[in-house]
Amino acid sequence: MEYDDSYVEISHSKIHNHIAKTYINANSVHVVDHGPTEDGASGMAPRRSKGKSGKKTGEEMLAEVQEKLPSLNFLQSHEEASRKIIGESGQWFLGTEKFQDWKSGKLAAFLGLGDPGVGKTCLVSLVISHLQGLHGSTRVPYLYMNHQEAESQTPANIISTLLKQLLSTYSSLPSSALSLYEQVNLDQGPPQMKVLVMTLIALCKDANYKTYIVIDALDECKFSYQPDLVYVLEQLLANQVYLFATSRPSSEDIESLFDTAHSIRYIIRATDSDISSFLKQKLERKKSLKGILDEKFKNEAIDTIISRSQGVFLIAAMQIDQILSLTNKSKMKEVLSKFPSDLETNFSRTLQRIEAQTSELSNIAKLTMIWLIHAQQPFTVKALCYALGTKVGSNRFEVDNLTTSGIILESCCGLV
Repeated sequence: MEYDDSYVEISHSKIHNHIAKTYINANSVHVVDHGPTEDGASGMAPRRSKGKSGKKTGEEMLAEVQEKLPSLNFLQSHEEASRKIIGESGQWFLGTEKFQDWKSGKLAAFLGLGDPGVGKTCLVSLVISHLQGLHGSTRVPYLYMNHQEAESQTPANIISTLLKQLLSTYSSLPSSALSLYEQVNLDQGPPQMKVLVMTLIALCKDANYKTYIVIDALDECKFSYQPDLVYVLEQLLANQVYLFATSRPSSEDIESLFDTAHSIRYIIRATDSDISSFLKQKLERKKSLKGILDEKFKNEAIDTIISRSQGVFLIAAMQIDQILSLTNKSKMKEVLSKFPSDLETNFSRTLQRIEAQTSELSNIAKLTMIWLIHAQQPFTVKALCYALGTKVGSNRFEVDNLTTSGIILESCCGLV
């Protein structure tokens, strides 16, 4: 797709109400070894002293751009996810051959696919922290997408946020951002989308740095925003950027981004050892039950919960919390023997996501689940498409009423 002025005018009205001024360091990016370009130049806008001409220094220009760019603050999301990591949990992933291939540059894009509750967000925080600790000129702008904030997470705000994180690695405005500086100083609302995209690509191509972009929950980007975001990410991948993202296995648009020979898809599941570490910590921290929970029972509880959790942290968390809410071992054993392997709480949140979609997608999801719940035998995908295309009260079927399996999956947010 191309960004033209007509698109920009439409975008302005949509994103104008989501502009929030933030401090320059609100979304800072960790950078090591900031050095000169190959020809010795800094690549910065000229540093001019304010004289009678009133011209601003490169530092002042940079600060002005940072102040006026709309952005989203994901630092809190990153810190919260990092706090949930217990001990060495997830460290095994950083040593896998596929992750190492991506980090070294053999692969350009890495997509971690996983069902709700398997620990994708914590894994993303681990990856970000790991990349930030690398030696050399490395930059790691990141995003934590959230369906509850989907309205404000527009393509323009997402790109502006990545720009602010990258710009925070410079001491003076880089020459590649001069067009952006001119735009924000027009005081006519947010910069044009094409200027944001061009500047982001130019900054990512800076030969002084290796840029990794990490995105959690890419599928939680609002459905209507996904094509634009995918387009921008495609442009970045074509310009020396390394992309790491997680998603539920539900979006054809998103997964198509990782269909190239230089991309990898990886199924994310919590390992038994990670869940065991989590459960042991929960049990150890419950001091009030110290006289009740002997080692034999602890091991029994851990083994049972691991077997029921099916590699999903969320199930394990719900079950251990239920155990720790009881006051004697007899009740604990009774509850332990009846633990289901379901995700009621997560289902509730997913249903909220379904309701938050457009009425068309929401209706498709609801009708899909009604058909599947009342089906007398397993549906084929084709049969389900025809069932959804049937109009109640009509004795004539119209082929134009058929939808696609991809739309069905996306509308159901991972429940189907």
